[in-house]
Amino acid sequence: MYAARQGHVEIVQSLLDAGAHPDLGGERVWTPLMVASTEGRTEIVEALLAKGADPSIVSSRNETAIKLAKHGGHRTIVDLLRRASRAAASAAAKSQSTDVDWQTRMAAANVAQQQGKYTDAEAQLLAALKIAENFGETDTRLGDSLNRLAHLYYLQGKYTRAEPLYRRALTVAEKALGVDDPQLVSSLTNLAAVYDALGRHADAAPFHKRALALREKAGRAAQTKGNHSHMGEESRRSGPGKPNAVAAQAASAR
Repeated sequence: MYAARQGHVEIVQSLLDAGAHPDLGGERVWTPLMVASTEGRTEIVEALLAKGADPSIVSSRNETAIKLAKHGGHRTIVDLLRRASRAAASAAAKSQSTDVDWQTRMAAANVAQQQGKYTDAEAQLLAALKIAENFGETDTRLGDSLNRLAHLYYLQGKYTRAEPLYRRALTVAEKALGVDDPQLVSSLTNLAAVYDALGRHADAAPFHKRALALREKAGRAAQTKGNHSHMGEESRRSGPGKPNAVAAQAASAR
């Protein structure tokens, strides 16, 4: 924030390159973009916008970077911020349109598959996957597209085509959730099933093992949560000043 105020372009750029968030709030909940816009630091504004700084953020005093730049008479910065705002709005609209297209393709594939029209379903899923590639490697829509296409191939006995898709879907899920998340069970089970269908039981075994371990982990977590909930309920039923069942048993033991 200090570097943005004082116009230290090199420091700001170094911080951004090191992974500093361009919209990190500071004094009066101002973002670095607001500070640079107020002070007329054009190069810093450009650097922040290049790293994805959001010109639409509103401060606790209902200020935006554009409003602050206008107030300071920094016309060049106002123009930069307006262009960035228009570009962001256009990108958001395009993203929304793309998502609708993806959902339409996935729904059409589902209908075609239910009707046994596997060729049509495959065409729709391939189109959906192509769209999903633009959403990023950790986006759930990419994982869904991969899983659905792999499942279609699996249903038709096309196991060699399903295997790389299931494997990549697992990689996407691991990146998004981490390697120990119980939600990975379905992806692990899918991949293991393909290897079993191919007769590659040695390859399937590690995935079966991981899936089992994650199921057990989820079960232990649910049991612990249930025990805590039960103890809390006992405490509420005992009323203020009265020992609950656990406390009463401990007292009688003494």
